Amino acid sequence: ENESIEFNTTTVERIDMVLSHNIICTYDSQGYERLLFDAGGIAFDRYYVQLGDRVTAGQLLAELDMSDIDARLSELHLDLSLLELQISAVEEDRALALERKRILLEGSSAEELAQALAEVNKQFDWRAQSLKDEVYLVKLQIQECEAEIPKRQLRAGIDGVVSYLYDFSQDPTGKKVVNAIRLVDPDQTFFRAETDLWPYLEVGKT
Repeated sequence: ENESIEFNTTTVERIDMVLSHNIICTYDSQGYERLLFDAGGIAFDRYYVQLGDRVTAGQLLAELDMSDIDARLSELHLDLSLLELQISAVEEDRALALERKRILLEGSSAEELAQALAEVNKQFDWRAQSLKDEVYLVKLQIQECEAEIPKRQLRAGIDGVVSYLYDFSQDPTGKKVVNAIRLVDPDQTFFRAETDLWPYLEVGKT
């Protein structure tokens, strides 16, 4: 009768225990395209699209930095314009020289005049050809610069929807990532889930 007994008390509340099951569900496409840049080590510039955007084949989607190419092309086109002006000046000088020669040899025989004019043309042909050779080289350099542009651009190869964009904020160098942009064809999309609980995945359910 003298024994002491201690009790600890607590309040019991009724709650509902939830049994949950995670199912990975995705919409995949049988028609898709993965895009990456051909040029590496060049700073990324911008995306022209956002996730979910619909794009058409050939549309420009993204670019690496083009500032060096733009500057080089501007310089080459300026050089080309100056060379073409020099060629025009040479032809004007040729016309004046030929006319002067005709005046000086007025009354001479046709054979003598033809020979003199041929000498004048020969002198100007050399100057004109030298300039034309420079024009040819400048045009080659322009073609080489323009050939670099597609390597720094991503264009859609199919009509589709943008489903993925690589985050260049952590790595702005524009390296050759495996997948910079992914496009899917919405007309070839199917729902996929690996589960035995299909009865819970009714059409239209969020």
